[in-house]
Amino acid sequence: MTVRFIDPADRLALTIRPQRAIHCWQDDFDSGQRLYKRGMWAEALPHAGRAFEISELLLLNNSVESSNGREIFTASAALLIDTLGKLGELQMIQHIHWQALQWLKHDLQLKPQAQPTASPSTPA
Repeated sequence: MTVRFIDPADRLALTIRPQRAIHCWQDDFDSGQRLYKRGMWAEALPHAGRAFEISELLLLNNSVESSNGREIFTASAALLIDTLGKLGELQMIQHIHWQALQWLKHDLQLKPQAQPTASPSTPA
C-alpha cells in the first residue's frame, strides 16, 4: 500500500530546490498541525502527508543537517500517524510507522557519525 501526497513533478521540483522544499515542509507541517488541533482531521491529512513526504526528501537529499532532518522527519511522521489515527486508518498507520522506521534505520546506517552521543556524566 503506497499513498502519495506529492505528485512526481512536484517531488522532482522539491528535490532540485531544497530551500523551496524546506519552506513547503514548514507551511504544510504548520497547516496540518493547526487543522489537527482544531479537530479538522480530514483537512489536516493532505498537509500532514505532504509534510511527511517532503521530510523524506530532506532526509534523503541531505538538505538539512542529519539530526535536524531526523527531527523534522520524526515530527512529520508523528503528525501523520496521529491524523490517520483520528480518521481510523489503522492499516495506513502501520504502513507509515513501518516506513518511518525503515527510513530512520537506513539514514542511521548511511550517516552513523551523525548519531547523537551521550554526554559524559558529571561527578556528584
